[in-house]
This record gives sequence, structure tokens and C-alpha cells, in this order.
Amino acid sequence: MLVVIFAVMKAIPNKKNSLASVALVSQKRYVWRYGKITEADSVFDAWTSGDLKAMLAQLNKNTNMVDRHFLLMNIVGQAYKNRDNNEMRTICHQVAQMHIKEFPKIKPALKKDLGILPRVPTFQHYATILTEEEQFSEAIAVCEAAIKFGLSDGTKGDFQGRIEKIKKKEIKSKKLKNSELDT
Repeated sequence: MLVVIFAVMKAIPNKKNSLASVALVSQKRYVWRYGKITEADSVFDAWTSGDLKAMLAQLNKNTNMVDRHFLLMNIVGQAYKNRDNNEMRTICHQVAQMHIKEFPKIKPALKKDLGILPRVPTFQHYATILTEEEQFSEAIAVCEAAIKFGLSDGTKGDFQGRIEKIKKKEIKSKKLKNSELDT
């Protein structure tokens, strides 16, 4: 992603010397989107800031699909890292669901803008949380959606291997619950 910064300068008369002083009047930033330079918006500013509060404040703002993707993905990533906190876990759930629901619109924009489909950790993060909560069929559905979109999780077994691990955890969980009932 190319970020170009332009500054608009204005000459200010200086009575003490013949040289004019220059002051910064405004600053505009641009990003490369869909093969052309576009002015950066508040959503771009939020997701590149890394500030979770700023990102959450931009959730309902209209923007291009590429910046929308990075906004959602970064929110999920930060909330996932802090998922031991109930509020962060809830945010992770909500925004991951939003990201996955919107991904059919996001995918073509990513491919057009980036030339490739990048790794999208939202799917693996959400599948992990669902597995931790023993929502195994939902976790498998998230992995299956990732496979359908042609995504990779960067692991040796990829999302198919993740599905197999989730199924093993489900079997182990059922056995544990059955043994607790027998005692």
C-alpha cells in the first residue's frame, strides 16, 4: 500500500525581512486504492492507528471495501488477543461475524486492489474462540466458509486440518462429559 503525503503551504508576509515565512495550512494523505490514488479517510486513519477505541468508532462509517476489511480484521485481532476479558470476547464475536458476513463483498475488492487474496486471520481467530466455547459445529462452519472463499490459515494442515482438530476436541469433550455423568 502506497501512502503519499501532500502538504499545502501558504506564504505569510513577514515584516521583518523580505523573505516570506511559510506555514502549514492543511495536510492531506492519499492511499493507492483500485489502481488510483485516493484521499485517505477516517476509517483508514483508525485501522492504521492501532487504537481499538478509534477503530470501534469507525465501524458504522462508509468506506471502500479494502479499508473496511482491514478495520474489521484489526478489531478482531486486538479483541482476540484480549479474549480473556468478557467485553473483548464479545467484541471479537460481533466483529468477526460482521467480517465473515461482509466477506463476499470484500473478497473481490481485495483481489482487485492487492492482486492476491491475503491471509485473513479473522476466520482462524473466530474458529478458535468458538472451539474454546465448545461451539464445535459453529467453529467448523467458520473453517468451511474460509475454505469456500479460498483462504489459507498459513498452517501445514490449513483450514481442513483445523476442522479435524476441532472434531477431535469435540469427541474428547463428549467423552469427558460422559465420564463425569457416570461418576
